[in-house]
Amino acid sequence: MLIPKKIRTYCPSCRRHTEHSVSQLKKRSARKLSWGQRQFARVTAGYGSQPRSEQKKFSKTTKKVVLLLRCK
Repeated sequence: MLIPKKIRTYCPSCRRHTEHSVSQLKKRSARKLSWGQRQFARVTAGYGSQPRSEQKKFSKTTKKVVLLLRCK
């Protein structure tokens, strides 16, 4: 997907339409000691299957792109 480098859109801090630089947000590494990660490790430890059942329906092939706009 082609994303423009600059977009002219509304800026809430300037309260007017200004030029924004556009960048695509990338997924960061997960926190290893977060509560969800610790819970998942507890549930999956030992013998047995995954904590949730396998997905029966088809899943989406692409995720929505999150854009980061910076006012100039």
